[in-house]
This record gives sequence, structure tokens and C-alpha cells, in this order.
Amino acid sequence: MKKLTTILLIFIVLISCGQTNSKEEIISEEKTVSEEEIIKKYVTNGAKKFNYTFQMNEYQKCLDDGLKVDSTIAYLWQQKAMPYFKAKKYEVGMKYLEHNVIYEVYPYQKK
Repeated sequence: MKKLTTILLIFIVLISCGQTNSKEEIISEEKTVSEEEIIKKYVTNGAKKFNYTFQMNEYQKCLDDGLKVDSTIAYLWQQKAMPYFKAKKYEVGMKYLEHNVIYEVYPYQKK
């Protein structure tokens, strides 16, 4: 009888652990899909259509619009910092790159 109880208990624990992981995976996939849509809309179809050397205001505005939708997407912060690094304005670029690091390193501890 003890063996049957032990096996039943182990079986229940394994099933409950499996359900928890699948919920986390679903939430992660939903975030990834929405992040991809935001990146496509505001970076691929927005900011990348402008030359940041000559049209910096338009380029940054597209990224700012994306950040208004979700300010926790690390890629948007990185793209915001990139033109400043290429122009050797490192102090300005670091301000934005710090946000990139925060959201890239701790993606599930978003503010």
C-alpha cells in the first residue's frame, strides 16, 4: 500500500510541475509575439526607413512611439542608442544603452 501511495504522489507532483511550465511558456510566447509586432511596426517599417545621420528626429520619433507602447523592449533601447555611438556621442548613447541592459538581463523583472 505504501508503494502505491508513493507512486501516486510522485505522479501527481510530476503532472503539476508539467502544467506550471506550460503556462510560463505560453506567457513567454505571447510576450515574444507582441514584441516582434512592435519591433516590426516601429523599427523595420518605421525607423529603418529614415537615415539617422540626416533624419535623426524622424528616426528617434519612430523609436519613441514604440517605447510608448512597451518601454521594456530592450531592442528598441539599443536601436535608440546606436546612432549616438556611431556619431561618437558615447555619453548620450550610454543613457539609452543602460535601459537595454536592464531589460535584456532581467526580462522577467520588468517594471
